[in-house]
Amino acid sequence: MVFAPVSYVTPVQELSILLRVVTGSRWLAEGKATRRLVAAGLIVVGIVALALG
Repeated sequence: MVFAPVSYVTPVQELSILLRVVTGSRWLAEGKATRRLVAAGLIVVGIVALALG
């Protein structure tokens, strides 16, 4: 088992939100897909910022 700082592990777990947004907008035809994709994109930007910073 490898231990990693919580500040790296938690944001990576949040990538599942991006997967859920894409799945919901494509397969389930949920409304307001653009708004949700933008929000999910901001999450990804935050993850990248944590990884680099």
